[in-house]
Amino acid sequence: MLRRIFMVCAFSCSLISLAHAQSVEDGDDGDDLVEGNISAHSITPVRRPSGPNRFAIGGDTSSFTYREPGLMTDSGFMYGVKGQYDRLVESVPLKFSAEGGLVAGVLGYTGQKWDGTPLTDSTTDLIFNLRLLGAWEFRSHAGSFSPYVGIGYRYLNDNGQDSSSYEREISYEYLPIGARFQLAASGNSSFGVAVEYDYFLQGTVVTHLSQLGSNYPDLNNTQSSGEGYRLTANWTQRFRFADLRIEPYWQHWEIGNSDSQVIQATAKSVQSGMEPANSSDQIGLTVSILL
Repeated sequence: MLRRIFMVCAFSCSLISLAHAQSVEDGDDGDDLVEGNISAHSITPVRRPSGPNRFAIGGDTSSFTYREPGLMTDSGFMYGVKGQYDRLVESVPLKFSAEGGLVAGVLGYTGQKWDGTPLTDSTTDLIFNLRLLGAWEFRSHAGSFSPYVGIGYRYLNDNGQDSSSYEREISYEYLPIGARFQLAASGNSSFGVAVEYDYFLQGTVVTHLSQLGSNYPDLNNTQSSGEGYRLTANWTQRFRFADLRIEPYWQHWEIGNSDSQVIQATAKSVQSGMEPANSSDQIGLTVSILL
C-alpha cells in the first residue's frame, strides 16, 4: 500500500511539473496581480493579466489522537511534509489546487487485545492526504474571499508493535466544502483563515487479523456515516524570490459504526467483527515556502 501511495505522489508531481513547464512557455510568470473592485453591494472577482502557477512545500508537525469510546485511545506526535500546487484560470477566474501531505509517528496505545485483555502498546502510524480543490476568487484592495469545493482522500495505516497486535488500513473518501478569507496587512504580509466542512462519502477498513494466526481472516469493513471539520489560520510574508507561510490547523473526524463481517462461524455460533464508532483530532503547524 505504501508503494502505491508513493507512486501516486510521484505521478502527480510529474503532471504538475509538465503543467508548470507549459505555462512558462506560454509566458506565464505568475507574479503580477490586478486588484478587483469592491463596493457596498458587491465584490468583483479578481482578474490577472497572467495566471499564476504556484508551488508550496513545507514541513508539518502535529499532535494526533484517535479514540474509540470505551475501547481504546491512540495518541502522540507525527511529523512529515506537505505540498501544494495552484493554477489560476484567468478567464473565470477559478483557482484549482492539488494538495498532498504525508506524516508519520510512533503513538501510545491504551486499550485492549482482541479477547478483551487490557493492553498498553506503541503503534507506528502513517497518514496520507490528497485533495483536489476548485475555488472562485473574489479580491479587493483589502484582501480576498474564496469559497471552494473539491474531493479528498485520506489514508491511515496503524500497526501495533505487540505480538498480539495487527495492522489496520483505514481510508476515507469525502467532499471538502469551505471558504478562505485573506486580509492584507502592513508591508508585504497577510493574514487569513479557512473554515471547512468535510462531507463523508465512504470509508473502508482493512483489518489484518491473519497476522494473529492462519485461522483468522482479514476483515474488509465499510463505513457509511461520518463527517469532518477543518479550521486553519495563516500568516504569509512575501519576499523577493519566495513567500513564507506559517499555518496552524485543526482537523476533526467523527465516524459511525461500520458494517459487520463474519470472522468465524460454527453450527452453534457466529463470530463477527466491525470497526466501532470513533473520532480523531489532529492539531498541527505547517511551515511552507511558496514559489
